[in-house]
Amino acid sequence: MMKNKEKIESLFKEIIELLEDSSGINSFDESMVDTPERVTKMWGNELLKGYHMHPQELIKLFPNTSKNPEEIEIGNIPFYSMCEHHMMPFFGRMTIKYIPGNFVLGLSKIPRVVEAYARRFQLQERLGQQIADAIVKYGKARSVEVIIEAEHTCMTARGIQSIGSITKTKSTSFATK
Repeated sequence: MMKNKEKIESLFKEIIELLEDSSGINSFDESMVDTPERVTKMWGNELLKGYHMHPQELIKLFPNTSKNPEEIEIGNIPFYSMCEHHMMPFFGRMTIKYIPGNFVLGLSKIPRVVEAYARRFQLQERLGQQIADAIVKYGKARSVEVIIEAEHTCMTARGIQSIGSITKTKSTSFATK
């Protein structure tokens, strides 16, 4: 693991030096000395930490004592992810609605499941489907709907530069009988 960390830091250092040649960045500036180490840590420990999180271990179930299995909605869940096409962030809010089966989920565990999938290289459409499927499979829900509204910096900071545009997706999953 340490060997890989050192290799990645070396690669980031090389990238910065190459950018210096093409963009005029001063990699010898005192404030950039530790940049490769900081970037390596950010990618491994923060931006992509979802690869080390296992949704089935995050979910806590409680018996559903309600006689009427009504829909449960958790809204305004913030998330942050990385576009796998451009390695740039996309972020926004989610609403997750589910109809429980014999169990209900611990409410605080749902944002943890969001984080487990969001903190990976992602596509917004797949992110919603993975969350919906995980809540059906591990949360034993009868049905799940995940609505995501996100701003993609690959679209707002580059390319068309459509600042303020929002992409909205809806994913569903249903338990099989």
